[in-house]
Amino acid sequence: MEQKTIGTLIRQARLARGLTQKELAERLHVTDKAVSKWERDVCRPDIALLEPLSQELGLSIWDLLGVEEPERGLRNLVDYSVAEVRRKKGQVNRRWAGLLGALLLLAWGWLLMSGYRFSPEAAARYQLMFRNGETAEVVLRETIYDYDAFLFDAGDTYHMTFVRKAGPLWQPMGVDAYGPKRDDRIEYLGGATFEGSFGFMLLCCHDPNVETVTVNLGGKTTITQAVGTDQIEIFRWPTEMQRPWSSLPTAVACDADGEVLYHLDMLQTKENYALHVYPGIYHWWEGPEGTYPGYEEDLKNR
Repeated sequence: MEQKTIGTLIRQARLARGLTQKELAERLHVTDKAVSKWERDVCRPDIALLEPLSQELGLSIWDLLGVEEPERGLRNLVDYSVAEVRRKKGQVNRRWAGLLGALLLLAWGWLLMSGYRFSPEAAARYQLMFRNGETAEVVLRETIYDYDAFLFDAGDTYHMTFVRKAGPLWQPMGVDAYGPKRDDRIEYLGGATFEGSFGFMLLCCHDPNVETVTVNLGGKTTITQAVGTDQIEIFRWPTEMQRPWSSLPTAVACDADGEVLYHLDMLQTKENYALHVYPGIYHWWEGPEGTYPGYEEDLKNR
């Protein structure tokens, strides 16, 4: 004779007592959906419900488990308990796995929205989206200590953008030194001073008479470098070069005899992420050192 399942026994006993699923559920303080699942053998009653369930149905626990011998019934009860523990553990594990998966998706979405990317150029391009420079051409990439600096040619402006490694991803720094293109014989392309660490500036000289450029970092601290015509040059000052230096370096361009041909004046800085980022307002001009002509007007416009 085929042994009846627990679900079948519950259903037959409930019907014999004239109870609906809802009435039985109310007496056991569970939902009628739970009773329905028991009777369809989708799941079993909690082990703590076996005694009150058997009382409501007029059965013994052994009858409910479908056994006649107490010794065998005890073994079945142990097996039933172990199965319930495993089932509940599986439910808990699935819930935690679902929660962890949701958290991972949220974290990944936040990283994407924040501009984190698997390549430094992708992170740099994401940053330029805020200035509508998605199609800007990369004309220079420099690794400077823990940072990668990109120079983008966006048509009418240059953009200097910084990213750094963050685990397996690249993080946009949220700073962008940008300057309009000019017809000057020397172009200033961008630069920054990382406070207490290092700094650099980029320029491109179009005047073949210029042989060297000297960057004044403040006081007697200077860096002199030979430059080529129509080549992008990077001037950097490392950690080893201690202060004092100015947060806004100036520069002079000289010919082969050391005569000053041009001076560089920059107006002011924009600070972000412990950086002094050199702005787009700058002037290379001929003549004695000092504030360039039109400085006051630029200051008002700024």
